[in-house]
Amino acid sequence: MATLKKCLGIDLGSNTVKVVEIGVDREGLKVLTAASAETNVDPSASPEERRDAIARTLRDLLKKAKVSTKEAVFGLPGQKVFIRRFRLPETTPERLERIVAYEARQQIPFPIDKTDLQFQFFPIPEDKEVEVLLVAVRHDEVQDFMQLVNKAGLKPRAVGVSSFAVFNTYAALKRNVEQTQEMIAGAGRAKKTPQEQEEADQKAKSAKPGKKKGAGLAGLFGKKKKKGEPEPQPEPEEPQHSEDQSDNQFDEFAFEEVHAFVNLGAAAMDLAIAQMGDTPMLKFSRSVPNAGNDITRAIMASCDVASFLDAERIKKHQTRLMTFDFDMVDDANLNREACLAATQATDRILSEIRRSLDFFISQPDGMAVDSIRLSGGQAMIPGTMEYVEEKLTIPVSVTDSVPEDSGLIWRPTNEALTPFVPAVGLALQGVSVADVLVDFLPQERKITRDYPYRTTGVLVLLLGLIIAISSQAGKGYTYKFQSEAGALESVKRQNNEQVTAARLVQDTHNRIAEKTIRFAKAFGDRDYWLRFMTELESIKPPDVLIVRLTGNHDGTVRIEGASELQRSAADFNDAIRTILEDPREAPTLENIYPVTGAQNPIPEVPEAYRFAITLRTSDKSNLMRVTPTPDPNADPRLGGRTNPRTGVTGRGVGRR
Repeated sequence: MATLKKCLGIDLGSNTVKVVEIGVDREGLKVLTAASAETNVDPSASPEERRDAIARTLRDLLKKAKVSTKEAVFGLPGQKVFIRRFRLPETTPERLERIVAYEARQQIPFPIDKTDLQFQFFPIPEDKEVEVLLVAVRHDEVQDFMQLVNKAGLKPRAVGVSSFAVFNTYAALKRNVEQTQEMIAGAGRAKKTPQEQEEADQKAKSAKPGKKKGAGLAGLFGKKKKKGEPEPQPEPEEPQHSEDQSDNQFDEFAFEEVHAFVNLGAAAMDLAIAQMGDTPMLKFSRSVPNAGNDITRAIMASCDVASFLDAERIKKHQTRLMTFDFDMVDDANLNREACLAATQATDRILSEIRRSLDFFISQPDGMAVDSIRLSGGQAMIPGTMEYVEEKLTIPVSVTDSVPEDSGLIWRPTNEALTPFVPAVGLALQGVSVADVLVDFLPQERKITRDYPYRTTGVLVLLLGLIIAISSQAGKGYTYKFQSEAGALESVKRQNNEQVTAARLVQDTHNRIAEKTIRFAKAFGDRDYWLRFMTELESIKPPDVLIVRLTGNHDGTVRIEGASELQRSAADFNDAIRTILEDPREAPTLENIYPVTGAQNPIPEVPEAYRFAITLRTSDKSNLMRVTPTPDPNADPRLGGRTNPRTGVTGRGVGRR
């Protein structure tokens, strides 16, 4: 794949669309454009409405920002992908790919034939091992995302992952100008495998002394002394220090800081934990569907606001997280109910961050996190940095600008870096200056991307060959067709009896089908709930277990279930929305919490997630009428009628 000089990073958020344009030149990397626009679409809207609104917002934003670059990298939401990280011994690339393919079949929880699988190797020379980053996503998720990409009017260069894009941005911010220029120079070169790198190092060690780059003959035979010139004196040797006197005696045990990068978006929170030494290494990544929209919904409920967009405005202009030194008197514009609701919703987000940090520390190569860097639109809520630091007791900072010694130059001085961190990482992947290069662009799009002219030439050549061959072989095929047509006509005449019998069977079938249709019309839609439960079972993710299904007389349905993966509950909720007849019947996902032990209904896994989904069906309450309580003095023989002699009434009317 050829290296680009300019590329766009497109972060398609549920509330805001962010666009970043990065250019590459001799000075390094330059962020030329950074722009954003709100979609103004309610999260409860249908998927098609959301796609149209996001695509329209993106096209208007590109036009307003006067962006002419068409090559773009789009970010797939992190909660859509499955990520695993493990180590393997060094070996040949072919064998590594076979081992990874085997490991994928053992670890990925959905069918491998319906999965797009990507992996990347990171050599660890000191341990003679290779760290493998295995990422998988279902084909239908990619195809659904590509429907939105196709409406953008851009040329998709790649489809990255949001959590990896966050890490790529911080890795680029850490590099200085020289390191960035070196990475740009090697962007188009093929990376060596660990075995090839080891062979190259051995050759370099065994090279003859004196053959240095640029030395020429003078380096081999020495410089010729001129007449009368004194003999050159050898340069004094540098004094040798003992191990106790050396300042760098602990270089091999150099401390590498571990940072957690948290991007607080609207629909999801992306977390990436990395060791930021000489070579930044991604150690853990996770995306959680708890973020800014949860804060907005909490404000809607607390402030009794009917519109999601109105609650969003309250969150941006009248809300501050209630830290230890919080005082409402300091700002009269604050909404106390909104501040309290936002703080409580943030506590639930922080609990997910704490769980992720604890899980990372419990891993064999895990260690304590030294600091947290916040980014994303929700990180700009006043008091967020102080509140997160107060609750997690870890130093926290908000990424609002580029470090002075960074090789990444930020040109848009009127825009803060905070909401654009994922978009910057995606644009870096487009210019091949990124550490993680996982790409879920469909294979057919990769072919047209990498070989645009060659593919067109091959298609033209094949079309010419087909026309030439068909014109020469036309007569032979005509004669063969006529011969076979005569043979088929003979067979048809011999099978007249079978054709007549088949017609009789077809007539019988039509009569039965006619009766079945009449019976179905008479039966009405009384099998609605049976069909509803059948559809529910067909769209349920494989790892979801329906524990209880409750239908109420008013048409509401409550589904209680458990899943191995937390995001499966959200996937199940989105799938239910597609089978409902009225788009306003949006199902509500609630009460997601982990369970273990006896409360875990899935004994195969140590920890499961319980959840509940509430929805309302399309005017089906008439099919679930409550049977009136019968009168104890009723005469059962009268069937609900009143005996004129005794005045006793019969049974009440039951369900239809």
